[in-house]
Amino acid sequence: MPTAVGSDRGSTWWMQTLSLLAVALLLSTNVCLFGTFEIYVPNRAEFDSTYREMLPLLLGFCLGLSAFIVIVGWLLPRRPRSVYRAILLALGMLLWIQGSFLKWGYGEFDGRGVAWAKFTWQGWVDAAIWVAFLILAIRFHRRLSRHALFVALAFIVIQSGFMVTRAVIQRDGIAPEESAKEKDAAVPQELCQLSKSLNVFHIIMDAFQTDVFLELVEEEGLMEDLDGFVIYKDNMSVGGRTVLCIPAIFSGKLFDGTQTESEYFRDAMNNSFHNVLFRNNYIVNLMPHITMQITRYTNHFSVRSTYATPRRTRIWRTTSFLIDVSMFRQVPHFAKRFIYNDENWRLSSLASDPPSHASFHQKAFFSDYISRLEAVHSEPAYHFVHLMPPHPPFVTTADGKYAGRALPNTRDNYKNEAR
Repeated sequence: MPTAVGSDRGSTWWMQTLSLLAVALLLSTNVCLFGTFEIYVPNRAEFDSTYREMLPLLLGFCLGLSAFIVIVGWLLPRRPRSVYRAILLALGMLLWIQGSFLKWGYGEFDGRGVAWAKFTWQGWVDAAIWVAFLILAIRFHRRLSRHALFVALAFIVIQSGFMVTRAVIQRDGIAPEESAKEKDAAVPQELCQLSKSLNVFHIIMDAFQTDVFLELVEEEGLMEDLDGFVIYKDNMSVGGRTVLCIPAIFSGKLFDGTQTESEYFRDAMNNSFHNVLFRNNYIVNLMPHITMQITRYTNHFSVRSTYATPRRTRIWRTTSFLIDVSMFRQVPHFAKRFIYNDENWRLSSLASDPPSHASFHQKAFFSDYISRLEAVHSEPAYHFVHLMPPHPPFVTTADGKYAGRALPNTRDNYKNEAR
């Protein structure tokens, strides 16, 4: 008899542990794996690291969070532990419901902020659903605890299947990824070599307002220095995303929806004017923000928003931001503002050493580029440079120093960033 009782207790302990681990994994995988993957796949051009590069860190976050949840559970007495498991199961399901169905369209995270006042009723809908689920979980905690292991594992397996299937189907991005070496390095000297006879500089300043640009040129007395340049004042974006605008600029072909974005990008880039220059013996130096390696060129370097950042630091920063966005998507409306923190994302702000914003990194790139220019070649040369600043969030003071946080989206702060 003593042996049988001991066996039952051992079995109960293992079942409780497995059940607690399953609900902990359901919660952590939703935030760190399934949620991040769903955000990354359609937006991979917005991230400076591939999902494969971030996966070890994401798994580390996932396991660390799971371990913490399990330890807390085993510190609780038996009855509260049953309630704890039921609440965790409900939270795991709520995260999935919120991230899959209750996406209220807050807009792009481009630094312009979120119009929170427009989503008041959505917030009350979220709150009602979350409160109802949690009350029911507490009320029926015994029944939920008994089935927590099966339900949690079923959710994890189903979502894993969808994740693997989507990874296989959509393994190709909008454009091929450049090597990790190119992402982490400073601009190669080959790209700083000019022609002795003819140089064509094509500069795209993403999000730079023409009126502010002309104000700064006048204030700094740069008009004579820019003699020979042409600024295109009367222009309009052909799409809401940069990935659609760049191929349109180079090919004159607009995205009309008859092709996938991937097919459009490749077709437009392969029929772009710089390919004609290359065939006519121009040296073609490309320094884009979005890789153009599928085209013809002499030298190529992607100007990342993490210019010359060590690989480990770059991956850490990108991963922390991806988890922040995943949490934002899966928590209820009234908790989103805490995660967003006026563009000073909670996890990202802990992971970044200032100044870590794109404006400072791309300023460092441009300084490197200018300081190393030299006339070397006899052939004519075409040089394309794509810079992101003054892209929000704005983090620069009037004297050009790092403000220590994201600043309000005002014209003065925009102008400081632009300067």
